[in-house]
Amino acid sequence: MEVYAYCFMLSHVHLIFRSGDENPSGLLRDFKGFTSKKIVEAIEHNPKESRKEWMLNMMSEAGQKKATVKNRQFWQQHNHPIELWSESVIQQKIK
Repeated sequence: MEVYAYCFMLSHVHLIFRSGDENPSGLLRDFKGFTSKKIVEAIEHNPKESRKEWMLNMMSEAGQKKATVKNRQFWQQHNHPIELWSESVIQQKIK
């Protein structure tokens, strides 16, 4: 995965990236799986996080509603990918 730009919003993330193996769906799946585990671990092990129980409960409830989720759900299961077909379009989206 080559990340060219990213932007963290309040409720979502924008990424401009290239998938080296021409499989962006698999790459996003793996990215979301890895990052969700790390974020949940960070929440669980942070003694100063005052919203810990609330956040973990919300993720557990969301995970129970999805058959494909084993435990907690951090990311939504859908994506809105847009193929960027030229350097000028990539630069436009970055700006």
